[in-house]
Amino acid sequence: GTQHGTMASSCSNLLRTAATRRLFTPRLQSVTAQTRLGHTVRVIITEDLKNGHDYAGDVLNVRAGFARNHLIPGKKALYATPQNFEKLGMPDPDLVIETKEERSARLSREAADEEGGKEAKAADFLRYYLRNKTLKIWRNVDSNNTVHPGMVDHKAVRDKLSNQLKIDLDDTETIHLRPEPVPSHETMTEKDINALVQEIEGGKEECKVQIRELGYFLAQITLPGDHILPLKFEVKKR
Repeated sequence: GTQHGTMASSCSNLLRTAATRRLFTPRLQSVTAQTRLGHTVRVIITEDLKNGHDYAGDVLNVRAGFARNHLIPGKKALYATPQNFEKLGMPDPDLVIETKEERSARLSREAADEEGGKEAKAADFLRYYLRNKTLKIWRNVDSNNTVHPGMVDHKAVRDKLSNQLKIDLDDTETIHLRPEPVPSHETMTEKDINALVQEIEGGKEECKVQIRELGYFLAQITLPGDHILPLKFEVKKR
């Protein structure tokens, strides 16, 4: 009983990685090949074989004698019974039939995963580039140091991002401003900045914030895949 439980645990550990690699690509043999092998049995490989072709998680047809005299006693395989598939926590690949709808959904997920990887890389690149950058926006002010005439909104920040840093965002990439100034960008850690930027109410809606004072401010850039980046800008007296 203890030996049986240990073997099941060991097999499960082996299959966690290798089975995901080849679970749905079982080796298929022609009728001629099976005839030449004589009496065959179906087995689940539980340990990578030295031939370099068969791995833990593969489901193969092998000669009955080879299974009985080598694979099974050597704990390199189990007979492919429903009980053993259940014990190893893996489905029988011969029973896994992918419908047209399932295939379409799988391909869509794979394409989305690939696109998501590209979006994440683009976001990381831009985040790194913006870390030590601060936009400078110059405005006229009145006697109270209030911006007048005009103000600073998301369109002004988008334009400055394009003119000063040569970064052009498309219509799906949004900018939302934090209305309150911060004491200084230099005295804030990257963690502090990110925390404040995460609090900005972003989304698809157009930002309504209008800034009418001088100071240091933060903005939130949202890229495809909902990747959020911090942007620092300063409103200065012209």
